Amino acid sequence: MTAKAVTTVLVGLAPCLVAPDRAPADEQASPVAEVASSARAPYTIKTLKWGELKAGAGRAIFKPEGDRLTIIDYEDDGRAVEVYLGGKEPRYYDPDPPSGRGFNYDFPEGKRIKFNICLSRRGEIEDGTCAYSTVTT
Repeated sequence: MTAKAVTTVLVGLAPCLVAPDRAPADEQASPVAEVASSARAPYTIKTLKWGELKAGAGRAIFKPEGDRLTIIDYEDDGRAVEVYLGGKEPRYYDPDPPSGRGFNYDFPEGKRIKFNICLSRRGEIEDGTCAYSTVTT
C-alpha cells in the first residue's frame, strides 16, 4: 500500500487539503494571488526643498493595510517633521537622523483623507517645505 502525498494550502486561516497533481475544479485562481493583487501600495510624501533645506529631509509613509504611518527625519537641520493625516497631527524630531517613528491609526475603510507633510522649527511651520496630498484608507 502506497501513501499519496498531500499538500496543505492556506486560504485565510483555514487549511485545505489539495492533491498535488490537480486542484479542485472550482478553484481556478490562486487565493494567494488574489490577496497579493488586492493589497494597496503604501503612499509616500516628502518635504520640499526650501532655501538651504533639502528636498526629502522629512518623509512619511502611510500603509492603508493596517493604517500604519511612519515618519522619518533624514536631515540634521534642527527641524521636526510634522504630518497631517486625516485629522491626526503627529510630529517627529531626532537630533541624530536618519531615524523614524511609527504610529498606528484606525480609519474607516475606503475614505479619502488629507496627507500633508512639513518641516517645523520651534513649533513654527516652514511653509515652503510643505507638500500636500490625499490618500484612500
